[in-house]
Amino acid sequence: MLRRTFGTIVPVLVAGCVFVACEAGDGAADRLIVPGERLGPVRLQATRAEVRRLLGEPDGTWVVPNDSGVELDLWGPPGSPHLVVYYRDDRAVQIHATDPAYETADGFSTRSTIDAIRARFAPLQVFVNPYEENTAYYDATGQGIAFVVTYAEDVATGKLLGTTAAVFVHLPGTEVLIY
Repeated sequence: MLRRTFGTIVPVLVAGCVFVACEAGDGAADRLIVPGERLGPVRLQATRAEVRRLLGEPDGTWVVPNDSGVELDLWGPPGSPHLVVYYRDDRAVQIHATDPAYETADGFSTRSTIDAIRARFAPLQVFVNPYEENTAYYDATGQGIAFVVTYAEDVATGKLLGTTAAVFVHLPGTEVLIY
């Protein structure tokens, strides 16, 4: 169920969900990822109103249709880097970005390899996304950070190659939300 959109409506597939997106929001200059705390200027547990004061009105809003009580706001155009904030009871419980400009203090972002992620954030729980083929979530649950990796077969070698597609920040001790 879509609650509100702005501008030209274009469907976008992100982590198995169809969103409605329009022109990119202005965003903010802060691009630091702090696991379990914040992604850029958006802090976990911030209210939706606080997030919108920071980032402006979202390009799209979506309500997860599974009685989870989760709603999402999306900033960014289709096919381009974007930021999504997940709310439960009007509080940010998860944030994800696909823009490689967002990175941790030690440089982890969507440019990071799965081997580097495994070495830095172990132990990781691995969740296969039931909504997207060839997509897995590598979740450092205790640290409050997860990475979405998409896999494709290298036709020359037949090996699976992973590409980090998104970085998620969530509350430590909780699993990444997959929709």
